[in-house]
This record gives sequence, structure tokens and C-alpha cells, in this order.
Amino acid sequence: MQRARSFLCLAACASLLFTAHAEASEFTLEDAIQRVAKVHPQLKIFDVRQELMRAEVQAAGLRPALGLGLELENVAGDAPYSGTSQAEYTLTLAGVLERGMKREARRAVAARRLDMLGVERAASELDLLAEVNRRYLDVLEIAVLQPQLQRASQRQQNLANALRQRFLAGGVTEAVVLSAEAELARLNLESTQAIDILQTRWQHLAVLWGETATPTAIPDLSTLPTNPRPLDSLPEVLEKIKLTPDIAYFASASRIHDAQLRLIESQRSRDIQWQVGVRRLAADSSNALVAGVSVPLGQRVRADIESVAERARERERLLERDALILRLESLLIQIYAEVRRDHQRLTLLEREILPKLKKATEQGQLALQEGALTYSEFSYMQREWLLAERDQLSTRIAILKNMIEMQRLTAESWSTNGGLGGDRQ
Repeated sequence: MQRARSFLCLAACASLLFTAHAEASEFTLEDAIQRVAKVHPQLKIFDVRQELMRAEVQAAGLRPALGLGLELENVAGDAPYSGTSQAEYTLTLAGVLERGMKREARRAVAARRLDMLGVERAASELDLLAEVNRRYLDVLEIAVLQPQLQRASQRQQNLANALRQRFLAGGVTEAVVLSAEAELARLNLESTQAIDILQTRWQHLAVLWGETATPTAIPDLSTLPTNPRPLDSLPEVLEKIKLTPDIAYFASASRIHDAQLRLIESQRSRDIQWQVGVRRLAADSSNALVAGVSVPLGQRVRADIESVAERARERERLLERDALILRLESLLIQIYAEVRRDHQRLTLLEREILPKLKKATEQGQLALQEGALTYSEFSYMQREWLLAERDQLSTRIAILKNMIEMQRLTAESWSTNGGLGGDRQ
């Protein structure tokens, strides 16, 4: 259940980020996630491992196997032991009487390893889901950029046509017309190349579920809030690192360590190896009962050595955990700062820069038609507007990708309805 929640919580947030207008033909991020979850070998392999480890749990709970033996003596030797006339046979049944609850300790170790498999699967699911999100964002970015380029091409087409008419009327030089038409050719090329890039990025996404076909429609970024609420404080965000499966792995490893220590302690209790049987004596063709026991020596010494080694391994794991926490905290601090800066940049673009550039371009077009503005000056305005639109899109994509990484590092879903500081799912 825990691994399922970790996988689905990020999927739920992702679907909020990319909720599209209701169209039957749309291929959403949720569609991609469902396809990957069904077929990707990175997840399916855990089903095989789970089956294997369940078998290991069952095997660990078995009692030591009994042994059936047969000994043959005084056969095929020198006279009078040639042939089988003096043969003696001994049929035995042997086993081990385990002491110290060793069987229960073995089962506990195997069960803890099975539990850890769930943590490993949760980490793998988060990594894979984050990769699906990133590739989907790459598709989304170029899909949103393409209409922008088409609109820019249409504006440039209208401008080039108007300038051609003015040139024929003697209002501008041919150099101005050629410059506008060259810019139009460049925009048309970018728009055409965007179609090829979109196809490639779709294939890069679809290969995650083993296909190369591409859907015909995708959602847009309209649900991303332009004014998200403030982020949680950095200490609160850093505290959530402990929830990630990467850290939970060490907690599971510690539980395995405890079970392993109990198993080692159980080795201090000496097992008793026993054997009973029946021997047939050749001298008078009679039968006799045979029995024996043996106790291995030196088990306490071996258990002490193994205990020291296991405790050293646990100290090593704890140091690795602390080092990993420091690395994750450092990465999260960097991402946190980038998200804050990108939110500020996006707010400035949408509230100040884009509206002013749009208005300046519209007024500049009128001024160009009236001869109050040169084509170079107007072209600069129009290009700045297009670049600002691209900047807006790339900033939104950067925010989303960093949010995905924050979710992966903290194993927590963030609601876009209230920004990164909104209600958790």
C-alpha cells in the first residue's frame, strides 16, 4: 500500500498540472503514466522479485531436512570377506535439532528483505514517474511553442505583404521588403522544424511503453497558476526528505540488521545433530539399534565475529544515510531557490513584460504604417515580444520540472491549485 501511495500521489499531482480541455482525442499525462505503469519492465521486474522472495520466506521457515543413509561394510574384500557373505548393513535416519529459535530468526530476516522490496519498488516508481513527467513536459513545450511560431509567422506574413505593397507604391525601399521576407522565411523554417521536433519527442515518450506511434492532440499549460501562493519554508521542505524512499531504504535496512543480529544470537545455541538406525550383523544374522549425537564446537566464537561484522556494516549504512541526506538537502536547497526565482520571473513576464511588449508591437505597427517608425525598429519590437513568449513558456516548463524533482526528493505531492504552498494531495 505504501509503494502504491507513493506512485499514485505524484501521478495525481501530475494529472492536475496537465488537466486539458475535454476532448476525446487528447492524450494526457495520465494516459502516459497508466501505459508505463502497465508495461515497463523496470516495474514488472519487482513482481518477479516479489515471487522469488516470498519463496525464500517459505524456505527460511522450513525445518532442517532429514537424511536417510545406508552404510555397507565387509564387502568385496579379501577372504573371508570376499563377496557378500560377511556383509553388514546399517540403515540410518539423521537430522538436526535446532536450538535458539533459529528457524524463526531466519524467517524474520527473509520477511524483512521482502518488506525492503516494497521500498525499492517505491523508489523505482518515483524515478520512472518523474522521467515520464519530464518527457511529457518536453513534448508539451514544443507543442505550445509551435502555435506561437505559427502566429508569429502569420504576423510577419501580413507585414511582408503590406511592405511589398508600399514598395510598389514607392513608400519603402526594396531592401526593407527583402529583410521582412527573410525574417518570414526564418520563422517558417522554425515552425516546420518544430513539427519534426514534436514527432521526435513524442517517440521519446512513447518508447517508455514500447510504442513509436504518436497521439494527435495534447493538453496545454493553461492550468498552471501564474500567481502561486508562497512556498513552504525551507526547513519544512527539507524535513520532508525523510519521507523519500531513498531514506526509507535505510530504515528497512536497519530492520534487516536487527533481524540479522537475532539470527546471529541464535547461532550461539548449539544445534544437536542426531542419528538413529538399524545395523544387520553378519556373524549371527541379528539386528541391532545404533544411535549417535554430535554437537559442533566453536559456534560462540563464530557468532561473536559475525556480530561484530554486522554491527560494523550497520554503522557503515548509517554513515551512508547521513551522507545521502546531506546530498539531498544540498540538491533540494538549490532546486528550492530556482523555483522561487522562476516564479518571480514568471510573474514579472506575465504582469509587466509581455503586456507592454504586446502593446508596444501593436502601436509600433501603426507607427510603421504611418512612417513614424523604421522597419528595423519595429522588427526589434516584434522579435522581443516573441522571445518574451518563449521565455514565459520555458520558465513555466522549468517550474514544472523542478516541482517534479522536488516531489521525487520529498515523496510528496504538491497541489497546483495553490501553488507549491497549497494543499497537499
